[in-house]
Amino acid sequence: MYMKKRVLNIKEISNGLNIAKQQLTNVISELENEGYLIKMPDPRDKRAVLVSLTSKGKSIQEEKWRGIYSNFHTNLAKLNEEEQLDLHFALHKLNVLLKKMEG
Repeated sequence: MYMKKRVLNIKEISNGLNIAKQQLTNVISELENEGYLIKMPDPRDKRAVLVSLTSKGKSIQEEKWRGIYSNFHTNLAKLNEEEQLDLHFALHKLNVLLKKMEG
Protein backbone atom coordinates (compact mmCIF):
# COMPACT_ATOMS: atom_id res chain seq x y z
CA MET A 1 0.00 0.00 0.00
CA TYR A 2 2.79 2.36 0.92
CA MET A 3 4.74 1.77 -2.29
CA LYS A 4 1.65 1.80 -4.52
CA LYS A 5 0.31 4.90 -2.73
CA ARG A 6 -3.25 3.67 -2.92
CA VAL A 7 -5.80 1.50 -1.15
CA LEU A 8 -5.61 -2.20 -1.94
CA ASN A 9 -8.11 -4.98 -1.55
CA ILE A 10 -7.18 -8.11 0.38
CA LYS A 11 -6.90 -10.15 -2.82
CA GLU A 12 -4.30 -7.73 -4.25
CA ILE A 13 -2.30 -7.83 -1.03
CA SER A 14 -2.57 -11.62 -0.89
CA ASN A 15 -1.33 -11.98 -4.46
CA GLY A 16 1.48 -9.45 -3.97
CA LEU A 17 2.78 -11.17 -0.86
CA ASN A 18 1.99 -14.69 -2.07
CA ILE A 19 0.08 -15.38 1.16
CA ALA A 20 -3.29 -17.11 1.41
CA LYS A 21 -6.15 -14.68 2.04
CA GLN A 22 -7.14 -16.62 5.15
CA GLN A 23 -3.69 -16.10 6.71
CA LEU A 24 -3.58 -12.47 5.66
CA THR A 25 -6.94 -11.67 7.23
CA ASN A 26 -5.57 -12.35 10.73
CA VAL A 27 -2.48 -10.21 10.12
CA ILE A 28 -4.56 -7.35 8.73
CA SER A 29 -6.95 -7.50 11.70
CA GLU A 30 -4.03 -7.36 14.12
CA LEU A 31 -2.49 -4.39 12.29
CA GLU A 32 -5.88 -2.70 12.29
CA ASN A 33 -6.22 -3.26 16.05
CA GLU A 34 -2.80 -1.66 16.55
CA GLY A 35 -3.84 1.38 14.51
CA TYR A 36 -1.68 0.85 11.42
CA LEU A 37 -4.46 -0.01 8.95
CA ILE A 38 -8.09 0.77 8.24
CA LYS A 39 -10.46 -1.71 6.59
CA MET A 40 -13.51 -0.55 4.64
CA PRO A 41 -15.98 -2.12 2.22
CA ASP A 42 -15.15 -1.77 -1.47
CA PRO A 43 -17.93 0.36 -3.03
CA ARG A 44 -17.40 -1.41 -6.38
CA ASP A 45 -17.55 -4.95 -4.98
CA LYS A 46 -19.56 -5.46 -1.80
CA ARG A 47 -17.79 -8.79 -1.14
CA ALA A 48 -14.33 -7.19 -1.13
CA VAL A 49 -12.60 -5.25 1.63
CA LEU A 50 -10.24 -2.35 0.97
CA VAL A 51 -7.26 -1.76 3.23
CA SER A 52 -5.39 1.51 3.67
CA LEU A 53 -2.62 2.80 5.91
CA THR A 54 -3.44 5.15 8.76
CA SER A 55 -1.15 8.10 9.47
CA LYS A 56 0.51 5.87 12.10
CA GLY A 57 1.03 3.18 9.44
CA LYS A 58 2.47 5.68 6.95
CA SER A 59 4.75 7.11 9.62
CA ILE A 60 6.20 3.71 10.52
CA GLN A 61 6.81 2.95 6.83
CA GLU A 62 8.55 6.29 6.28
CA GLU A 63 10.75 5.62 9.30
CA LYS A 64 11.60 2.16 7.95
CA TRP A 65 12.56 3.52 4.52
CA ARG A 66 14.66 6.31 6.07
CA GLY A 67 16.57 3.63 7.99
CA ILE A 68 17.07 1.54 4.85
CA TYR A 69 18.32 4.59 2.92
CA SER A 70 20.65 5.58 5.75
CA ASN A 71 22.12 2.06 5.99
CA PHE A 72 22.55 1.86 2.22
CA HIS A 73 24.22 5.28 2.12
CA THR A 74 26.57 4.32 4.96
CA ASN A 75 27.51 1.02 3.29
CA LEU A 76 27.89 2.63 -0.13
CA ALA A 77 30.45 5.02 1.36
CA LYS A 78 32.60 1.98 2.26
CA LEU A 79 33.16 1.25 -1.44
CA ASN A 80 35.92 2.95 -3.37
CA GLU A 81 35.17 4.77 -6.62
CA GLU A 82 35.87 1.72 -8.84
CA GLU A 83 33.66 -0.50 -6.69
CA GLN A 84 30.87 2.09 -6.84
CA LEU A 85 31.14 2.11 -10.65
CA ASP A 86 31.01 -1.70 -10.67
CA LEU A 87 27.88 -1.60 -8.50
CA HIS A 88 26.30 1.02 -10.75
CA PHE A 89 26.94 -1.13 -13.82
CA ALA A 90 25.66 -4.28 -12.10
CA LEU A 91 22.44 -2.55 -11.04
CA HIS A 92 21.98 -1.15 -14.53
CA LYS A 93 22.48 -4.61 -16.04
CA LEU A 94 20.05 -6.13 -13.52
CA ASN A 95 17.39 -3.56 -14.46
CA VAL A 96 17.87 -4.32 -18.17
CA LEU A 97 17.50 -8.05 -17.56
CA LEU A 98 14.45 -7.62 -15.34
CA LYS A 99 12.75 -5.48 -18.00
CA LYS A 100 13.48 -8.19 -20.56
CA MET A 101 11.90 -10.79 -18.30
CA GLU A 102 8.72 -8.67 -17.92
CA GLY A 103 7.96 -8.50 -21.62
